[in-house]
Amino acid sequence: MDLNVQTLSRIGGALQKLNADGTLDEAGTQQMTAALAQQLGGNFTQMTLTDHLHTDFVKDGGGLPTFVVMAIAIAASIATSGAAAAAMGATLTTMTLGESIAVAALSGMAGSAASQLASGQGLNFGALLEAGAIAAITAGLTNGITYNGTTGEFGLNGLSQGLNSLPAGTSTLGQLAGLSNIGNALGQITQAGATAASSLPSQLAALGATAVINAGVQTAIEGGSFLNDLKGVGLSDLAALGAYEIGGAQNTLTKDFGAVGGELAYVGLHSALGCAASALGGTGCEGGAIGGAASAAFSPDFIKAIDPTGAALDPGQQAALAGFATLLGGGLAGLAGANAQGGANAAQNEALNNSGAPQDVKGSAEKGGLLSQFGSFLSAAGSYVGDQLASVGRGAVNMGNQFIGLMNANSGQTPPPDPNPLVSASNGGNPPATGGAVVTPPAYAMTPEGPVPIAPGVAVPGLSPGNAILSSNGSDSGTGAGPSGAGSAGGGSGLSAADQLAANKAAGAAFEQAVEAQLSQSGYTIGQQVTIETESGVRTRLDFLTLDPLTGDVSCVECKASSTAPLTTNQKLAFPEIAQSGGTVVGAGKPGFPGGTTIPPTTVQIIRGP
Repeated sequence: MDLNVQTLSRIGGALQKLNADGTLDEAGTQQMTAALAQQLGGNFTQMTLTDHLHTDFVKDGGGLPTFVVMAIAIAASIATSGAAAAAMGATLTTMTLGESIAVAALSGMAGSAASQLASGQGLNFGALLEAGAIAAITAGLTNGITYNGTTGEFGLNGLSQGLNSLPAGTSTLGQLAGLSNIGNALGQITQAGATAASSLPSQLAALGATAVINAGVQTAIEGGSFLNDLKGVGLSDLAALGAYEIGGAQNTLTKDFGAVGGELAYVGLHSALGCAASALGGTGCEGGAIGGAASAAFSPDFIKAIDPTGAALDPGQQAALAGFATLLGGGLAGLAGANAQGGANAAQNEALNNSGAPQDVKGSAEKGGLLSQFGSFLSAAGSYVGDQLASVGRGAVNMGNQFIGLMNANSGQTPPPDPNPLVSASNGGNPPATGGAVVTPPAYAMTPEGPVPIAPGVAVPGLSPGNAILSSNGSDSGTGAGPSGAGSAGGGSGLSAADQLAANKAAGAAFEQAVEAQLSQSGYTIGQQVTIETESGVRTRLDFLTLDPLTGDVSCVECKASSTAPLTTNQKLAFPEIAQSGGTVVGAGKPGFPGGTTIPPTTVQIIRGP
């Protein structure tokens, strides 16, 4: 008998199982009733008729929804399998065929017992033994039948044979399929892993064989339709493999779509997988879509909470994760008016075969799920807003200072007729403005080495031509020594060579200080006397490095106190390289520009005095 219902009421024993001769099969009827209660939970009711006039209403399942019963049974199965293996001293790497059969039987019985008790049906020992038998026989066949890919021969393992110490080229059917099953509570829990098959056709053949074994054992022991059992097992297996493959593609999704886009794609794929599996299983697309997406979004948060180290989950942690995901998926699907069982199945599948799987649990613990990502986003947004407000504040202060400087400088004077008073001889009768930088257009300066390109420079206010020592008759025989080179005065200065050198250094230092004062008003991070090394190994010391805190732009500034002060040999070599390929700060560096700081390709701005 096949039923496709969401709720069912059994009135006065109307549903009964009969023997071949038409007599009542009491044991079969009780087993069928227990199975219906397991599958429908609170949606299965029985009504007992009395005296044909009154009815007593009894609601089975203890009021617990089906997905809650599923969560309890699944957690019990997983926890029992781990406890049983530990009691026998078995691990995944050392487990023998006999141990795997025993673990499967105990796990199946524990899941069945938990399911019956949680649904309020009492404890049916017949159903309990059937669940254990199905799990044990299934494990014995899928782990006992082997195939040698080299010889093409099938074989059987002995009970003492270690499942992970088989002869070379030999694998069990379960290993070839890349699947294992836990328990038999409301359907077996399929877990996917790496396949031992050498090709996709081999894996598909192994999947078909294990599905037939699973369905055949269930049908032989519990009765019912073999094809329906095969359909259910096949869907569970394919959903497990789908979740496993989505997990393997997670890094690629992040690389292709970014952190946010990759996470959305990952959740979307699990939603689509849950929809497809649930629709094909008869529980509707909506519930499966909600359950798959919910587990993909929040199960990593649960894993991060119970063990942030990223170590493989132990059976107790796996049981907790499976219970959490099943309750989450089923609960959200039910709240949305969708099928709760479809949501629970999809969420459980994602949690066990992706978020909590050995190959993915480390990533889940490190980055967490939607809650962790949202927390990181809020933290980053708060830091960004704080930085922007601080930058705006600094900019407002600098603007105010410059405005006050301009007001003080032009107090009682008429505005200059030209923005660059250096090009006007009279300047309206006003002296050169001293409140701000005067921008000059790009030009080439004639030096003893020939034309030198000068980036748009800054004429420092308040610095009159008398502050720089100019050479006579347009020539420059100075050495450019000092922190900011200046031309020598030549024969007409009346100074000795030593006095001239000292004067040049003083003029260069004074000009550099004036430029520093001007740059300090910009609000930029400023490093003074910073040594840069180019890609070819040439080193030069720049007077200033500046960093715009708003844009991150770096500027290189070199001061020359006169229009004829020459570049040094290293400057002639380094400046073009810095403009083309940048450089690296060497030595200890300066505040804001520590040693090792990379300077991007930047044109060195040469600021010259009058």
